[in-house]
Amino acid sequence: MVGNQILLRQLVDAKENAKGKMLDVGCGVKPYSLLFSHLVDEYIGIDLPSSPHGGDQLDVYGDAMALPFQSESFDTVLCTEVLEHVPDPRMVMS
Repeated sequence: MVGNQILLRQLVDAKENAKGKMLDVGCGVKPYSLLFSHLVDEYIGIDLPSSPHGGDQLDVYGDAMALPFQSESFDTVLCTEVLEHVPDPRMVMS
């Protein structure tokens, strides 16, 4: 629980940087959409088809290792609790 509180505090601090079209990589059930959706023009959530969170909130099915978007398609990218699950975190970050 403490980790979630720290993450939420950091996201609240970072929300002033959110703008334009936003991609939430590994969005799950989009728990942060209420924090960001009113600050951006569009909030797109992507997650694996096999996500244990279900697909009700997803906008796009896809893999963080091979995002189905052209470079520079988004102004803001949110990626929490994903990097520890991918084989090459640096590739995802690039």
